[in-house]
Formats: sequence, C-alpha cells, structure tokens
Amino acid sequence: MAKGRGILAAAYFAIFCFIGLEVYANKWEERQQSTTFVNPTILSVDEHVYGPHLNIRTFRVGVEGDSRSIDFPAENWDENIREGKLEGRMEVRPSFRYFGILDELDGLSVSRK
Repeated sequence: MAKGRGILAAAYFAIFCFIGLEVYANKWEERQQSTTFVNPTILSVDEHVYGPHLNIRTFRVGVEGDSRSIDFPAENWDENIREGKLEGRMEVRPSFRYFGILDELDGLSVSRK
C-alpha cells in the first residue's frame, strides 16, 4: 500500500512540475520583445496538426534571412499567403526553448499591404 502512495505522490509531483514549467514558459514568452519583418521572402509554409485529440493547428513558416522556423497559430495566419515575397509585415517573438533544444519563433501576426 505504501508503494502505491509513493507512485501516486511522484505522479502528482511530475504533473505539478509540468504545469509550473508551462506557466513559466508562457510568462517568459509574454515578456520577450517582438520583431517585425517587413516585406519578408517566405521560403516555406507547412501546416501542422498536433495529435488526434489535441486538434491544435499551426503553420510553420520559414523566411529568408533567419534560420529559425516561425510557428503561427492558425488564428494568427492568413491561409492565402504562400511562398514568395510578402508585401506586408510579420510580427514574431522568441519562443521558450524547452531544455535548450528548440530554437524557434512564435508568430504573433501577419498582414498584407
């Protein structure tokens, strides 16, 4: 019986740590300075759907002059924009690097002229 309680306590602790990391990451991202790309050349636009149950839809975008990918939530992306020169603006900010393995940008907004 005591072993089961120890496993349950460890599970609760892991969940607490995961939630704490998510809250910290969100607050960290909110404090990052945004950058605006003016008239960027879009090299790639790939749609991603995460998990059959999560149903989170994003657009991963690559632009000329920056090797990091930009992850736009579907509600922040204009699906009519494709590869090529964008006559407009794209606002991005650094994304939280979980364990230092992902170096990406978060897409905040995109607009055409």
